[in-house]
Amino acid sequence: MDVSSYQINQFYFLGTTVIIIIQILLIVFLLFNMIRRKKAEKEATEIKNNLQESYQELEATHSQLIASEQELHKQFLEIQQNREALRISRERYRLATEGAYDGIWDWDFITDTIFISSRGKEMLGFSKQQKLFAYEDFFNKIYKEDQNIMSEALAQHLYQEIPYFEVEQRMEIDGGVYQWFSIRGKAIFDKNGDPLRMAGSITNIHEHKQAEAIIEHMAYYDSLTGLPNRTFFSINLAKVLEENKKAGDWVAVFFVDIDNFKTVNDSIGHSFGDELLQQVAKLLKPFAQEDFCARLGGDEFVLILPKIQSKEEIEQVAKNILTSFEEPFCLDQREFFISVSIGIAVAPQDGEDGEILLKNADAAMYNAKQAGKNTYRRYDEFLHLQILKKIEMENDLRKAIEGEEFELYYQPQVDLKDTNSISVEALIRWNHPTKGMIPPGEFIELAEETGLIVPIGKWVLEEACKQMKQWKEQQVGIQYIAVNLSPRQFQDRHLIDTIEKMLQAYNLKSSDLEFEITETVAMEDIEYTIKMLQILKEMGFKISLDDFGTGYSSMNYLKKLPIDSVKIDRSFLTDVMDGDEGQRSIIQAVITLSHANDLTVVAEGVETKEQLDFLRKEHCDKAQGYFFSRPLPAEELEVIVKKYPFTK
Repeated sequence: MDVSSYQINQFYFLGTTVIIIIQILLIVFLLFNMIRRKKAEKEATEIKNNLQESYQELEATHSQLIASEQELHKQFLEIQQNREALRISRERYRLATEGAYDGIWDWDFITDTIFISSRGKEMLGFSKQQKLFAYEDFFNKIYKEDQNIMSEALAQHLYQEIPYFEVEQRMEIDGGVYQWFSIRGKAIFDKNGDPLRMAGSITNIHEHKQAEAIIEHMAYYDSLTGLPNRTFFSINLAKVLEENKKAGDWVAVFFVDIDNFKTVNDSIGHSFGDELLQQVAKLLKPFAQEDFCARLGGDEFVLILPKIQSKEEIEQVAKNILTSFEEPFCLDQREFFISVSIGIAVAPQDGEDGEILLKNADAAMYNAKQAGKNTYRRYDEFLHLQILKKIEMENDLRKAIEGEEFELYYQPQVDLKDTNSISVEALIRWNHPTKGMIPPGEFIELAEETGLIVPIGKWVLEEACKQMKQWKEQQVGIQYIAVNLSPRQFQDRHLIDTIEKMLQAYNLKSSDLEFEITETVAMEDIEYTIKMLQILKEMGFKISLDDFGTGYSSMNYLKKLPIDSVKIDRSFLTDVMDGDEGQRSIIQAVITLSHANDLTVVAEGVETKEQLDFLRKEHCDKAQGYFFSRPLPAEELEVIVKKYPFTK
């Protein structure tokens, strides 16, 4: 029993121990599982976190790959575009070099070779097969006198002194034939300022240069005679004056004018007149150095004689020129004897400025004309005073226009068949504020020369229209007013328009006015004269040819000119009364031929009863002169017209 209890106790103890051990093992197992589970959870968490991070990294990498792919695609497209642009550029360059009218060149300084386009090689005569050239190949083509120009311009550009290389030079094109080329280019440089490459164009400008030369010749030379013109003469004179001023030498200017050239020109025609000018030019040219003999225009020539030492030398040249004109000129298979008048001004005595010197020589030439022509005159102090007086009068004339110092006087023209029929001629007078009344003979020529005659003539026309309107309203009995048209006024392109405006302004008819032109004006340009007179005739105006017989016109012109009357100059009538039978015959012929052409004849300068009786006997139509009345202001003339007929 005891054994059994003991055994039972041992068995119980053993069982308990086993249970405890099992429990301990179980607890250990559980703890181990827990620890392993915790570790596994920790590892799982770590793996999860690692996976998350890896995912994010993968996602970022994916985004980067996508971005890289897009960038690569963009770069690929850009490369494709650049390749296309490069292809187009190369094609454009090829087309430009092959199709351009200009040649293209490209100088590589690294290899020291020059590429020249096909067009450039063609222009310069280079072989088409050769692709690259040395600088010497190009340089040797340049005309020797132009090589320095090329070298200097190139050096300036390569030293970066000028932004572009540009030069015009002559270059050989084939077998010693040279033409003008314009070469332009620009270089690129490295950081040290050394040239790397230079490219540009070459253009054939030969035709342009030829045209320039022609234009320059036209600008500086007279087309008819080939002599220098006024512009070139002025340039040469200025240079000579400057050079001789330093050397202390004299410079003489000869102003040469052909005597009676207009007469010869009108008698033989303008084409032969031009031929005469050409012959005169050849005759004068040897008297001066090259380009020192010039034609100013018309029949005016000038010579520059530098380094003059004495008055005798000047006079000898003038005499030699006059002598050279003693031989006749052959024109239209006829011989003409021509003379010239010479005016001489010497620097520095007569002026140090070219313009003043020429003006003084011109004045001296007119003095030679007044001395009888075919002679020469030096400019002197007396002439200078005359010029000053002329300048003063010109200034006074300008003031007179502004100050309304002019007055119109009127002289009757009496119909010899009906002495109650009266017309009048308007004659201008200048009432100077300090010099008193100045007759037209003292200022009309100057007004014509300066162009002031145009505004003066316009004033005369308007004043005459204003007076005619007043006389018509007052029924004074004046048929019409004769108004003189000066040479410049007759050439004025606004003349017809001015006349029409005057008629409208004063409500006049064309029959209220008659226009007088001198024989000289009529003959100056016969075609223009006929055209203008025809217009005036169609407008209804009467036309009178003044001073007939004093010029160089032929009776044949009476048939051509659309005129109504001729006025015999007073000088013929004076000579007739002095017993000049030749002048008597001229008056008789003028009256007869005029009547044959249905023209009225008006005699000027009738001062005596004997003159009037002679004119009536010869059937002259009208007369004008002091026998009837001197020129009077309008108010005084009205009194005479109303007082009695002009038979007394």
